[in-house]
Amino acid sequence: MAGPIRLDYPGTFYHVLSRGNERREIFYDRRDYLRFLGILAKVVKRFKPQVRILLKRRDIRLVVFRILKRLGEKKPEQLISSKRRTRRPTRDIAIYILGCFGVYTNKEIGGVFGVGYSAISEAFNRGKRYLEGNNQLKKMVRKIINDI
Repeated sequence: MAGPIRLDYPGTFYHVLSRGNERREIFYDRRDYLRFLGILAKVVKRFKPQVRILLKRRDIRLVVFRILKRLGEKKPEQLISSKRRTRRPTRDIAIYILGCFGVYTNKEIGGVFGVGYSAISEAFNRGKRYLEGNNQLKKMVRKIINDI
């Protein structure tokens, strides 16, 4: 049975679900499954510029607040507006996440955190090091990146 007709709005994201009839397998074998993943990767690569454009339209400060809250910061505004340049793991991980998007420049990220653009690459590397060997944190960061 076909689903209801969906309205199409520009810039809208859709959740796509692949499932066989009567919940049967939809792939013949592992090779077929890997072929599907290859096609899906090409689609993601093709449309990544559009995702970047949509992300770039968002206010970077709001994106930072959302990331910091997801990382467990109770008062993200204090971490951003603080005049003290104390190193905090959540701050460095947030900078790492912003850098992974490939949308914002170091200058833009530095503007939010009140530091120069050269400090951002150092914080990015520290954030990356925090993830090494911490699978739970890696999983959390991947989820944040996918959700934003």
